[in-house]
Amino acid sequence: MFRIFSTLVLCITAAVVVPDAIPPKPCPCPVVNIAANVQSSVVFIKTFGLTDEGTIEPFSTGSGILSQGYGQVYVWTAAHVVAEAETDNGFLPVEVSFMTGETVSGEVLEVDYGEDIALLVIPNRTYPHTAVWTTNGISVGDAVWHAGCPLGEVGRNTVTSGVVSYVGRQFLDTTWDQVSSPVHGGSSGGGIFDAQGRCIGIVSRASQSGTFVLIVPSWRVQRFAQAHGILSSFPTR
Repeated sequence: MFRIFSTLVLCITAAVVVPDAIPPKPCPCPVVNIAANVQSSVVFIKTFGLTDEGTIEPFSTGSGILSQGYGQVYVWTAAHVVAEAETDNGFLPVEVSFMTGETVSGEVLEVDYGEDIALLVIPNRTYPHTAVWTTNGISVGDAVWHAGCPLGEVGRNTVTSGVVSYVGRQFLDTTWDQVSSPVHGGSSGGGIFDAQGRCIGIVSRASQSGTFVLIVPSWRVQRFAQAHGILSSFPTR
């Protein structure tokens, strides 16, 4: 009896032995790394304007995208983000803040309200992470990331994800792309990035729910840079 029981136990034990699991292959570009990079490549922008009394006061806030090329550091943003800084004598300086909380002064270099594109220049030095762009074609359903600085909070950059919803939407006499990645107030001028972390556009406007988002396509940003002779502000990969 004892021998039969022992044999039965050995058979059951052998039946439930599971081979070692094959470890998963490491991802060459982990999602958390992409999120961290796009998060740190956007900045908080505060603009100042002239009041009716002639004093300079804070007027609006938004987001921007850091780009670096040929010894200069730039910030791309939406033109309406810096509109209040314009005076009869040009633009007042703006404040540009990073995730670290550090703030530097920025100068509006070029702006086009019809295209909703503006380019700022900030002090030249090494920053933690700057964006690279791509003008490779995108398709409906492609995964995207949004990074911005909502709610006027310095150093609290947020990242959301979504997909490309529409390519080439005609609106206000120009061409936009549409994404589903949620955005919130203060994120105008922030970046939309592809699955490799490359910038594919600038957030321009969104529905009240924040889920219908129109972006300035990267090819329009590149065209703007070429037209103003500052293609170095548009590094690509």
